[in-house]
Parts: sequence; structure tokens; C-alpha cells
Amino acid sequence: MSFHLFNLPESIYIDIINTMNPCEQFFTSLCSRKTYSIIKTHRSEIEYSRILTYGNSKFDFGHYADTFLTFHQSPEPPNQVLKELTIDGNTIPYELKEDKVVTTYWAEPREGTMKLIEYVSDLFNIEVRDMEIHCNSTDRLMKWVQNRQKRLQKVYFTPDTLKSLIMACEAESIFLDAYTTNPLQIQNFQKKCDFFSVSVGIWFTLDNLMTLDCIEVWVMGRQYTSEEINRFIKHWMSGGSPRLTLLVILLDNYNEQELMDGIDVKWNMKTVHIR
Repeated sequence: MSFHLFNLPESIYIDIINTMNPCEQFFTSLCSRKTYSIIKTHRSEIEYSRILTYGNSKFDFGHYADTFLTFHQSPEPPNQVLKELTIDGNTIPYELKEDKVVTTYWAEPREGTMKLIEYVSDLFNIEVRDMEIHCNSTDRLMKWVQNRQKRLQKVYFTPDTLKSLIMACEAESIFLDAYTTNPLQIQNFQKKCDFFSVSVGIWFTLDNLMTLDCIEVWVMGRQYTSEEINRFIKHWMSGGSPRLTLLVILLDNYNEQELMDGIDVKWNMKTVHIR
């Protein structure tokens, strides 16, 4: 027996829509363009909601306390009859695996991720907040996200080839957590963001540090000499790195004489912390 939701008075079907969880709203919206429009217009706002991507073929839709839906895009459907959904004119086989986990099957999974992000973003009025870049990601998905929204909050890099991806990234916060098979070298590292972190790798040189334009910088993947940080302090006192307010680094064999050579200041132990 079918139930015609929109034959009910508007106030009643709006109440019913807002008793649905986001997963139910998503699947209901796929019934027709009218259904999509009504749910988009009348659903209650979800505070702090966001999309997080993982490589080219997975993303989560949720907020800080819960994940509403996880989408996996795969190139090869199993040898069985599957349900289908239609996204932007594309009829796609899918499986609802476990609770809130949707696996969809596309000839090109990355294109599927883009189509689904576009659909979910528009339906729930949300954006991609964080991206995790994997070794086979390339920069296409990241650039696509950057072109379609005003800001991208965080990007986590975990690939083997980093240089072009880092330079193309426009996120406010960049986290580098990647081992490389070959030493990474980036000359004239003119990169601007609010937060920059390197937790793995000794490749991040003093010159790289001095050409960054950031508010906060954390470099935990290598140790600097006291002489190198002396050069950086002089660079900073001369007007370099003008937006920098916090620098967290590791020192190799702390030597106060080398660190403060030629710098006529006194330590204020209330505001300077060395561990």
C-alpha cells in the first residue's frame, strides 16, 4: 500500500519531514525533483554539519558528534541485482551497507564523489570542511572543491607525491603527515595559510620555514640547530613572517649562546616556553 506524503496538508508533511533523520531525508529526496525541492526548503537546519573527504572515493556527512551518512564510491559492482538511485541524470547501482553506509558504483569513482558531494551539499546547505589527500588522489578533487566554495578549512596530506598538491592547496589549515620515498625539496616555498603543520619528514628546511606566511607553524618532523633558529629569530625581528604568532619546533642540543647570538633581548620566562 503506497502512502502519498504530499497529499497531506503542508504543515503535516513538513512535520513528518522533520521527524526523519538525515539519512532518511537523503533517500526520500531521491524520489522526484518535487520531493527534493520540498525537503531542501522545509527541513530543519543541522547545526555544525560538514562534509569530510578521504581520498577520491569516500566522504562522510555529519557534524562534530555524529556521522549521518558515509559514502563509498566503487568501480566494480558485485555480481548481483542492486537497487538504483539517480543523481544528476546518472542511474547508479547502490547498496546500503550496515547502518548509514552507502556504497555506490560508478565507472569513475572520483566523478561519483563529486556528483554526490554536489547533491548532498545543495540538499543540506553544507560545504566540504576537511579533506584527506591520499597517494592516488591527484589534485583534481581538491581543486574542484576549492573552485565551488569560498573556503576550505583543513587539508591533511598523506601522499607520496606532495609538492604540486601542497602548492595548489588553498585550505586555511594544512597538515603534512606523509612519508616520502624520495627526499622532498620545495624551493622558494611561498605558501600562505593560517595554520601549517609538518609532523613527519626532515625535508622542511629553515628556508622553507622563513618563506611561509602563516599565523601558526608546528614543525615536529625534524630538529633545528640553535644557530638555525637564531637566523629565524633575526629574520622575524627584521619584519619577516609578519603574521606569525606561534612557532612550535624541536631544537637539537639547545645552546642559549648560539640561539641568542647578536640578539639584544631578555627572556621573559612568563611568555617564553622551552621544553
